[in-house]
Amino acid sequence: MDNSIKEDIELTFEVLRGDVFTDSNRLYYATNESLSDILDRFDINNKKVLTVLGSGDQAFHFYLKGAQYVDLFDINKLTLYYYYLRRWTIIYLKKSYPPFEFDSSYLKFILPIVTPKDADEEQAIEYWKEVANLLDSRRVTSYDLFHYTGLDYDEKVYDNTNLVNLLNRDQICFSNVDIAQKLRVYRKYDIIYLSNISDYVNTTGSFDNYRKNLKKLLKKDGVIICSDVCLWVDHDEVEELEKDFNFNDISITTEIDCEKQIGHYYTRKRLKERFTR
Repeated sequence: MDNSIKEDIELTFEVLRGDVFTDSNRLYYATNESLSDILDRFDINNKKVLTVLGSGDQAFHFYLKGAQYVDLFDINKLTLYYYYLRRWTIIYLKKSYPPFEFDSSYLKFILPIVTPKDADEEQAIEYWKEVANLLDSRRVTSYDLFHYTGLDYDEKVYDNTNLVNLLNRDQICFSNVDIAQKLRVYRKYDIIYLSNISDYVNTTGSFDNYRKNLKKLLKKDGVIICSDVCLWVDHDEVEELEKDFNFNDISITTEIDCEKQIGHYYTRKRLKERFTR
């Protein structure tokens, strides 16, 4: 077995064991963000996108809305394996999600029908085979792999032939990085989707690194989109990012005719704006 898989299996074992120090390595089974409401406000067709991986829902929504390609990043390496499992569930079973508490039988059912396209996908298959053995040996389900979620999921949201074709075509480009640390940047993007990463920047790196990385990654006319599931924006985030970006709210009108904030976004400041304050 590849050494990197061994390390990832050991990490998975710690998560399943409920080790409090590995809570950040738990997976998000599904997003709790208003993705459709947020992304409907932007022109995504044929755009180059960078998104946090998380549950994978962000990437799938961008594909459905016509992104040219979607690159992925996450501080948690295990998200990549879950993304493969999500893709296989969509492509081969035409379902949006695996069962929330799947056991080894689900993995033993789906893995043999997967046709890997490259070495990375073969590695993902090997990882989930080992997880199946781990679940059997501990006589547990996948429950402890995930953050608790009380949401209802639309099993038809990804029942889309076009999405299946896109996923079959797409070559996964994933970076296991902390965007709040110093990074080398090789690509620029029209859209960067950050979810609620800003809420955690102070615990992993610095807002200064975070802002500089985003400035390097974003095209001049690009947009940085953030969700805020807690419905508030951290003051330090706005104060720091407004050195280079313009801040804007994203809100919707609810059924009782009141405004509800569902996220925010940033655009690059022009030199004239920066020097005429």
